[in-house]
Amino acid sequence: SILQADCVLLAGANVLKSHPVAGCYILRAKARNRAQLLVIDPRQNDLGARSDLWLRPTETGLGALIKALAGLVPNKAKGGHRRKVTSVPQALEAIGLDAVSLEQAANMLSSAQNLVVVYGDGILGKKDPGLVADLLELGRVASPAGLKVVSLKPRGNSRGAWEMGIASDGLAKAKPRLVYILLSDDEVGAEDWVRQAEQAEFLVVQASYTSPLTEAADVVLPSR
Repeated sequence: SILQADCVLLAGANVLKSHPVAGCYILRAKARNRAQLLVIDPRQNDLGARSDLWLRPTETGLGALIKALAGLVPNKAKGGHRRKVTSVPQALEAIGLDAVSLEQAANMLSSAQNLVVVYGDGILGKKDPGLVADLLELGRVASPAGLKVVSLKPRGNSRGAWEMGIASDGLAKAKPRLVYILLSDDEVGAEDWVRQAEQAEFLVVQASYTSPLTEAADVVLPSR
């Protein structure tokens, strides 16, 4: 869905580092669709310099920024009317941004016809369900075609495999003849994976980028 977007809201995710394929899709959407890119991240973000607007609130002002934007963007499902917002001046102080930047971001989201919301560890790491709900509400009011969301969970494949027991100490004890690992563009706990996978007689790794795990593999297959 990112490739069809005319606007991408990227919140709390340095995708070129954590999920390079997703980052590549965002750059393709900008090149092919002239999609606008709004980055919300107080931390260093490699796509910030390539974005149309990079909002860098204070760490404590992230939630206030998202709530303020949700109040400024017209609700397209209800005739395009803005909700009454009374807390923007107070929010600006907490956010650490100026009103011009806030209005520019609101206008960008308001003009979107095919918005995609992408968020990652900068949001998930807060462990605040209300923050996620507010971000999704912002995407919903700005999405006439329906809410489209991509949640980039850090180390999703490797963590999930570990929880399922696929890559536990049992793998080393079993000493399998063949191990096939599909990484895509996911970050991995390289030391643990390499230590376990090296117990296999033959190791196949399918990945988008090189890593200590691809270097340990007998065969490396490309993943797109």
